[in-house]
Parts: sequence; C-alpha cells; structure tokens
Amino acid sequence: MRLFDAEYRRKKRLRNVALLACDLDGTLLRDDNTIEERTLSLLRVANETGLDILLASGRHISFMEPVAAEIGCSLPLIALNGSLVFDQNSKKIIHQSRFPVKLWEILESQMKDMPALGFSAFMEAAVWRTSEEAVLPKYLRQRHMETEVPVVSDWTTEIADCAMCVLFGPFVDIQRISVLIAKNLSSSIRRIMYDSTSAP
Repeated sequence: MRLFDAEYRRKKRLRNVALLACDLDGTLLRDDNTIEERTLSLLRVANETGLDILLASGRHISFMEPVAAEIGCSLPLIALNGSLVFDQNSKKIIHQSRFPVKLWEILESQMKDMPALGFSAFMEAAVWRTSEEAVLPKYLRQRHMETEVPVVSDWTTEIADCAMCVLFGPFVDIQRISVLIAKNLSSSIRRIMYDSTSAP
C-alpha cells in the first residue's frame, strides 16, 4: 500500500515512478476473469496519486476495454502482444502491425495439402477462425465468456488486416509451415504463435 501513498512516493526510492505497466491474464486478472478486490483498490489509489496505468496483453482490444474502464486506465491499450495499439480517447488504432501478404500465400498454398491445419486470425475489429476446432487463447475458451468467434470459409478476402494468428494442427504440419515461414519471411515477421496438437 505504501507504493501508492503520495507522501511515500516523494521519497528517493520511488520518486521516479510514474507508470505501472500491467499484463492481464495470470497477472492482473484471476482465472475467473476478475480482479481481486485488494488489487483493484490499490490500482484506484495509484490513479489518485498520479501514477499512470498502462495495460499490455495478448488479448484483443474489445476484451481489454472493460478491464481498463474498471481500473480507470485511460492510456492507450497495447493489444495482441503489441500488434495493435488503441487510443481509448479517440477510439482509433494508432499502431498496427499487419502480417505480410507473402505469409498468407504460404498458408493458402500449404493448407490444400494439410487438411488438418487451420488457424484463428485476430484483426482490429474482429476475431475469427477457419474451423470449429481452431485453437483459441484461454480468455476466449473460458465457459463464462459468451463472445462468439465466427468460423469463416473464405478467409482470403479479409486476411490483409490480420495482426496476429494462432496456428493449430498436427506437429509435422506446424513444423513444415514454420520452416517455410522462417525461410521466406525471417526479415519481415517477428512472431507466429501456434499450438501443436495430434492429428484428428
């Protein structure tokens, strides 16, 4: 509690503290998607004493905004592991890292020979998946979450706006795709998140 005390903050050890950067899942949020009351109280005191709060998460923007509102965070939201930065005041995207077209050309060409391979795609305004079995982040799989993540059949028409994707499928397919991406896009793509599962 002393960290958020205005008088204590003036002391030498914390005089330069101006910002608290927080992750969400497994850090600020509990497994039931709520914030512990004591933590919530401390964060509100932090706001009152002038400490800014910044949220950074692998979550989509729409799943970060309610948390930001609850704790009084008005700074931009860093979403999808840094792929999107959203200004809460103007309601505009101020940074977006889109995947290169070459990536989708690789996926499209390989998925014809890999029927068990699929992915979930995350964009500014939507999250969707290529099949019902698509692997989703934990916050989208929890029972209390009622948000529908649509399944699309023609993903090539919307893929240009994708900022992050989660691949899923047999290990050998994932490995093959990973090698192709590394060979063709190592200089222009930073990260692909995937989950290896056994073939159906």
